[in-house]
Amino acid sequence: MAVLYVSYGSNLLRERFMAYITGGRFAGSSAAHPGCRDASPPREELTLRLPYALHFARESVHWGGGGVCFLDTAARLVACDACDDGGADTRSGVRLLSSAAAAASLAACRACAHTVGRGYAVTLAQFNDVTAQECGGDVVAEVDEAALVALRRRGPGASLLVGAAAAWYPLVVYLGDDPAGGRPMLTFTCAGGAAGELPALHTPPVAAYATVVAAGLVQCVPSWRADDAADYIASRAGGRRHS
Repeated sequence: MAVLYVSYGSNLLRERFMAYITGGRFAGSSAAHPGCRDASPPREELTLRLPYALHFARESVHWGGGGVCFLDTAARLVACDACDDGGADTRSGVRLLSSAAAAASLAACRACAHTVGRGYAVTLAQFNDVTAQECGGDVVAEVDEAALVALRRRGPGASLLVGAAAAWYPLVVYLGDDPAGGRPMLTFTCAGGAAGELPALHTPPVAAYATVVAAGLVQCVPSWRADDAADYIASRAGGRRHS
């Protein structure tokens, strides 16, 4: 079954995400990834605006002790006048960033703090394999087709805890169906991301991690340059400008 895995941190960069698909290490991180059982590349990629706040939090041993990205899904954000161009899906609040104008409005906005996401069209099995790797293998469940049906029935923002309590990304969140192909959009975050607990965990990212996130933003957002990406990172909760 096809789903859209929606990344929002270092996996915005295609080359970094592919380490989870094919296995191996990515430059700048000390983590080694076993890869997915199916190492096929994503069938499609979409750039999205997500109605949830991005936080840099915790201290990652794989990224020099700095904070990494988490999504706060406790509350859905409302677009401000600068961002509200009427293009968002009315049910999920997700906007396909298919035009330079949409990307420019998001880069300029500091009021509503929407998050840039990159959707990778993968199989449900690949999504589960990526989730397990992000949880360090410490998972207690997978999202099977029955669980996915239940999430879709509950609607955008519905979540399922698949990782152990100590895992960093144990909470799978259904974001709605993608605006382009109708596939279920799935992401993962920390358990505190659904409880509004992230502000207490803020830690700025080290330069190596921020550089990867910035490169991913420039790669997937039309018209963005390094300064736009650096401004975006610095303006998000716990963020810091490194350039």
